Amino acid sequence: MAPEGPYPAEPPVYKGRNGMGRGAMAITLYRATHDRRFLALAERQMQYFRDRTDGAEFQEEGFCNIFYAPFVERYWEVTRDETLKPYIIKWAKYWMDPPAIGKAVRDNNALPGREHWTTRDTFYNLMALGYRFTGDETFLEYGVQQARLFLETRGAEADPILQNVPIASQFPGVAGYTAQQLGHFVKALEDHHAKTGRILGLPTSPETPLIGTPYRSKRLVFHVRKAAGETVHIPFRFKTAPDVVTVWNPKGARLVRNREMSDSTIAKFDLDLSADQPAGDYRVEFTSALLTATWPPTGARYRKIVLERPDQFISGVRLCFMPRESAGGDPVTVRLMTGLRPRDFQTHRLYRPDGSVALAKTLQMGPQYRKGEPYLVGEIEVPPEHQGKTWIYTRMPYGTGWLEGDVYPVFSFRRDEFFVPERFRNP
Repeated sequence: MAPEGPYPAEPPVYKGRNGMGRGAMAITLYRATHDRRFLALAERQMQYFRDRTDGAEFQEEGFCNIFYAPFVERYWEVTRDETLKPYIIKWAKYWMDPPAIGKAVRDNNALPGREHWTTRDTFYNLMALGYRFTGDETFLEYGVQQARLFLETRGAEADPILQNVPIASQFPGVAGYTAQQLGHFVKALEDHHAKTGRILGLPTSPETPLIGTPYRSKRLVFHVRKAAGETVHIPFRFKTAPDVVTVWNPKGARLVRNREMSDSTIAKFDLDLSADQPAGDYRVEFTSALLTATWPPTGARYRKIVLERPDQFISGVRLCFMPRESAGGDPVTVRLMTGLRPRDFQTHRLYRPDGSVALAKTLQMGPQYRKGEPYLVGEIEVPPEHQGKTWIYTRMPYGTGWLEGDVYPVFSFRRDEFFVPERFRNP
């Protein structure tokens, strides 16, 4: 097809997801027409993102939207530009483990930490190219672990089959964002099999240190159980500086009370408990206008930690909780609540200690349910044999969710980290 009209000297570029969408469309049009004006637009748009990746810091908030739309892999397919490889590797590594520098990185990912990305899933395209360029299995391991979480939040029985996937016009990523990326990822898995003779299958468990859970609240209370001789180091990081940090020892004596005044949007507080400090339950409380973070923080060393319910868990959620034991051996009641946003959907799952599904509901409700209005997702009876044991709650995508009834008022992010603080066993 012959080009029509003059080539623009400087095709316009756009930041963020708009730029990604324009770049992807330019590549599609170039493939269909062979009109080099579209390739020129794609090249200029890609250079824009490369420029904002150069240097020690990611210089612009819009960089973090490099993952939206299939621009990067489509551009690579067409150009095979060798100079793009280090950028793709850097973008893939950024998503797996965001660097601890650069305001844009923190603002878009609620601080360093790999996100449980269950709204649009993860970015398998970059994981695939990262592996194919480096041979580093870590890219594939991260991808299949995210796939395991993806299936748990969507599969009715937490089975590796995509059952009961709700399709909503507001969230095309539920199917589309994932489907458009899987071609490269499956090919990378095939390459790995051919190279090593090993099939890198889905993990049997969705529990992993690779992926964290973002959360936010005006008040956050952590309980840390320290064993005798154990050394604890937890580098707490928050997107906004806490007004007050308070730490209590197992006897209830206050160890720390700091009024944090910081010009930075990122607050840092390191909880350090030496081996010779008393064993028992320590309590750490942060208060502020709004605290945002991702768990686990990079470099944390601890064995047991639980969190009282924050105001909101952001995007995907996978949490451990425990129904209370009844005094007389009777069933107890657990109620799952949510505050729905208008027109958005949520997929909720409660899993028994043996991994079976106790409650599975997908909600998509109209604007008559205003944001924040409490809504009963479901109520279940817990028999004595499942009381005092760790259950799992998962939710996808945004919104809120909490448990009421006969449950202890704490959560953990990993099953083996859960415990019930003595203050809640003996109120």
